[in-house]
Amino acid sequence: MVLASEKKYLCLLCGMIIDNPDYCEYCGATSENIVPYEEE
Repeated sequence: MVLASEKKYLCLLCGMIIDNPDYCEYCGATSENIVPYEEE
């Protein structure tokens, strides 16, 4: 269960949903390739 207050981010390089806006733990992308992810 994910709390609504937790911000999620989308990595533009690999498409994974991540918690860290500065570094993707899946592909190693940095902040320029990460955008806020809005769950609808």
